[in-house]
Amino acid sequence: MKRIKKLSVVLVTMILVSAKNPVWAEDKTSVEITDEEFTVGYTDGDSRIDSEISLKKEKKKKDKAAPKIVVKKYYTNKKRRVRIYAKDKSGVAVLKLYRGRVTSKNSPKWKKARKIKSGRRYTLKKNSIYSIYAKDTAGNVRIKRFSSAKRKTFRITAYCGCRLCNGRWYGQPTKSGRKAIAGKTLAVDPNIINLGDHVKIKGHNFRADDTGSAIKNYRIDMYFNSHTTGNRWGVKYLKVIY
Repeated sequence: MKRIKKLSVVLVTMILVSAKNPVWAEDKTSVEITDEEFTVGYTDGDSRIDSEISLKKEKKKKDKAAPKIVVKKYYTNKKRRVRIYAKDKSGVAVLKLYRGRVTSKNSPKWKKARKIKSGRRYTLKKNSIYSIYAKDTAGNVRIKRFSSAKRKTFRITAYCGCRLCNGRWYGQPTKSGRKAIAGKTLAVDPNIINLGDHVKIKGHNFRADDTGSAIKNYRIDMYFNSHTTGNRWGVKYLKVIY
């Protein structure tokens, strides 16, 4: 029994020793990866940080929020003016204005864009889409789009080239001198919409070429080929883009 006990003690001791020093490890080192660096452990039980294989990197601080863009519109029937403001805590490095629709910050169109300054007033072309590109000193980019068109609900009636609709101007060309065309010509108040301006109604493009004694303020007369088709139109209240 004493011999069996001695043998069991010897076996247990051998197992514990082999667990601490596995055969496969021999004199090789083991590597433990942490969040910040490599920790190298040696078979002699010591462990130390090897500065040559450190993974620490300096992280650049970036402003998470891109620049804030505000567009203040000053639209009249004759001119479209805006003031564009761009603000950011880290400062705005680049501010550009492009006539057209741009959605990507890497678009080559920005190379053709006009450089502008925050707070200054700029005159735009009517019925156009504009895109603004703002980049802060931290590298964050924001893109904002807006339209230079005005939107308003108008009372839209109908007229044709007959004597009843035109009275003493029967047989005469439109106020702009152009021939009236059904589905294209509109009679407008020139104090609201300038003659010659392009107007969009329900996705269709029209031209403001005529006027009328009863066409005042937010009212439009749409030209039709005949009095019958005009009567079928009746009176509608629709959103007009001009």
